[in-house]
Formats: sequence, structure tokens, C-alpha cells
Amino acid sequence: LGYSAYNFSMRQAAIDLIAGQGLGCTVMNPLGGGIIPQNPAIFNFIKTRKSESLVEAALHFLFAHQQINTALVGFSELKEIKAAVQAVENYTAIPGAEIERIKEGISESFNDICTGCQYCDNCPEGIPIPRFLDSYNHKIFYDDNKMIERLKYHWELNPEQAAACTACGECEDVCTQHLPIIKRLAEIAALSK
Repeated sequence: LGYSAYNFSMRQAAIDLIAGQGLGCTVMNPLGGGIIPQNPAIFNFIKTRKSESLVEAALHFLFAHQQINTALVGFSELKEIKAAVQAVENYTAIPGAEIERIKEGISESFNDICTGCQYCDNCPEGIPIPRFLDSYNHKIFYDDNKMIERLKYHWELNPEQAAACTACGECEDVCTQHLPIIKRLAEIAALSK
């Protein structure tokens, strides 16, 4: 299951259930699909040492959970592999008080962040849903204006393109995070009026 330093609170019950059954536990998206290292101003609070990188901090948070046996980290460049290896090599136990401090810093809105798995990228209407959800993350982190800027300048999309949604629900059926994609597309489309 997806589990990271920002969405652990809504996933912890599953981790506990798996451990209670005596099963091994593998987690994916430990860096939130890259969201954690791409947003240091928002996530620097998860660091427990000044010298550690944000990638190390996010992985160290997972390593501190005894119930987790394996963390699947996605890579697109050699430097990302090296960063993950460095996190393993530099790991020292995190005191319980530090883990609690990190947990207290997590906003409930972080549970609603799309990790960019792109399972929803098969819209019958041709809507590039992962791009709209990536932009919606900017609404969660910042505001509507940042979301619109992300749509326009990063993805070359405009809000009215989201209005093509027919609410068929195919995207929500495959969303591993159970996000309200149809509602988000409607919110985005409403910004064009």
C-alpha cells in the first residue's frame, strides 16, 4: 500500500492489521511520487538532522516503523538510486519523540494529495487526469492561483478542459488513494467561469 511521511495517518490502520496477522508489509510511494523532495518548503519539518536530505528524512521515517519490511522507491535517474542507498547507509534510529513531532506536523489535507501513480490516465473523454490532479496538489499546498499557474505554464492546460468530464467514474474506480477525482475536475472547471 502507499505509505509516506505525509499520508501515514490514514494508512496506519492497514499497517497495524498487516502486522497483527504476522505478515510482511511492503509499502510504495515512500516519497509520495516525488512530492516530498519537490516541495522542501512544505516538508522540511520531517528532517530529524540538519545534514540529512529530504529523501533521507522521508525514508528514515519509514525505516523507524518496525511493521514495514520493504519500501519500494521509484527511480528515474541514477542520482535517485544513490540518494536511496545513502538513506539506508546513513540511517540511525529516530527517537520516538522525533517521530511524534513529525506526526504532529502532518496536515490532514496531506491525505488528499495525489501521488501521481497515473492509474487514472485512461479517461474515455481523453482528459489528462494525472495532470489535473498534479495541479490540484498545488491548490492543496498553496491556493487556486498556484493551481491555475501549474495548469497553464507547466501542463499547457486550461480549467475549462476539465469540464469534459462525464462523471463515468472509471478514474475513481482505479484510484489507489480513493480520491474524489470527479469532484476535483468539477472544481477546476468551475474556475474557468
